[in-house]
Amino acid sequence: VLHSSSVYTMITEAWVRQRALLQEDDVPTHTSLTLPGIHKDKITQIGRSLERFTSLKYLNLDRNSISSLYGLHLCTKLERLTLYYNNITDRKELLWLRSCPSIRELDLRLNPISKSDPDYRFYVVSFIVCI
Repeated sequence: VLHSSSVYTMITEAWVRQRALLQEDDVPTHTSLTLPGIHKDKITQIGRSLERFTSLKYLNLDRNSISSLYGLHLCTKLERLTLYYNNITDRKELLWLRSCPSIRELDLRLNPISKSDPDYRFYVVSFIVCI
């Protein structure tokens, strides 16, 4: 349960750099990001914030409040994506991952889609061959 004092954030590249303690020059070569939601700060939208993270292979966005995967299509080298305990409800959002053919691990546990759509796994596997 989120408290009314929680802050919901549409992240920017500058926000990501600050949270990950990265310099601007590090962005294109950085391969791993862990941006879990914390008690009063939850990511709601990714947008184009990861566009320059062209080498990103691992992304952890656990415990946020993300309902749209728009922006992840820019992370074409992504191999591992964890979205545990977010707010993904619609299988159409999973289509944004079609541009990430190297994904071999995807964690969507405790998202509404994992309870409301028992076939979502088959849907993902149908267009991401490596999983």
